[in-house]
Amino acid sequence: VSGTGEEAIAVAGTMAFAPLDVLFPSYRQPGLLLARGMPMLTMMGQCIGNGCDNTKGRQMPAHYSWRAGNVVSISSPVGTQFPQAVGAAMAFAYRGERRVAAAWIGDGTAAQGDFHHALNFASVFRPPCVLHVVDNQWAISTHRNVATGGATFAARADAYHVPGLRVAGNDFLAVLAAGSWATTRARRGGGPTLIELLTYRRDAHSTSDDPAQYRAPDEATHWP
Repeated sequence: VSGTGEEAIAVAGTMAFAPLDVLFPSYRQPGLLLARGMPMLTMMGQCIGNGCDNTKGRQMPAHYSWRAGNVVSISSPVGTQFPQAVGAAMAFAYRGERRVAAAWIGDGTAAQGDFHHALNFASVFRPPCVLHVVDNQWAISTHRNVATGGATFAARADAYHVPGLRVAGNDFLAVLAAGSWATTRARRGGGPTLIELLTYRRDAHSTSDDPAQYRAPDEATHWP
């Protein structure tokens, strides 16, 4: 599963959080783990399931987790990380801890019920969390217009009375600035934020996917 073209989202997004903050990534943010300091050899071992695999063969390849870095295991059912992050943030608030939880999903996943369940809980309980929608234009083989009837995903935040930001996901400093604002606000008791990150999935969905079946072969050349 490639993150080519989405590096700023993973790396700059991670830099906005403190080491004790808990992160719930999706499978297209391996840069998040590298930014957190996960050893490259451990990640490689997880991919091929050898003795360096910190999950001891209990996860699919590229479904990383790292307890020492407070990165929760990537899940095959997409979208589960949104309500999990909100629940973790609610626990932090209940215990009086100044920690923040964050999650990342794709534009296709934003069509799932988990997105709305998470936003509703976040709206009601106002926990310290930052929820990201990575709008890279394509779910596995369907365009982002199939996932929403609205112009943006950030606009959905209005219905839940949560701040919604739309950021150029390839702009490293913009991603860092938006994330830093949201985490600072959450840590001060301001509640959740929804951030939409606009980018483009340059490669296939995964190594088992052929994007030529559903998008123009020269489409990627129109994105910087």
